[in-house]
Amino acid sequence: MKTRQKRIQLLLWILPVFTAAGLLPYHAKSGAAQKGPSTSYYTHGRIYTNDPEHPWAEAMAVSEGRITCIGKMDHVLTDCGGGQEGVDTLNLRGQFVMPGFNDAHVHLGMAAADELAVPLMAYRRPKRCRNVLRRLSRITNR
Repeated sequence: MKTRQKRIQLLLWILPVFTAAGLLPYHAKSGAAQKGPSTSYYTHGRIYTNDPEHPWAEAMAVSEGRITCIGKMDHVLTDCGGGQEGVDTLNLRGQFVMPGFNDAHVHLGMAAADELAVPLMAYRRPKRCRNVLRRLSRITNR
């Protein structure tokens, strides 16, 4: 009987601990939801805007999957909140970015044709073209 009583006491002590631990992630999520949407800042990039008047930008801010601010570095950092401490910032290190463009397919035949093509436009003299073609034919015939 004593063993059963000890087990019940232990269970009554452990149950609230596990319940609190199980509810903790939900509390953290609700706190994050109250904080509002987070904004990510992408800086030092070559960002193509598709705007004929301003085709290139250096930085942009993205909130909830939408571009909220784009332009020169100083504009994004000062006017859009990117200069604040603790914000999510990614240094693009001069990489090219084309927001909103996702071409996830490839035409294999065209890709293969590009790989097999011989770029002869750089050679202005026919003799140079023939030499390049001879060298390539020797390599491929091995």
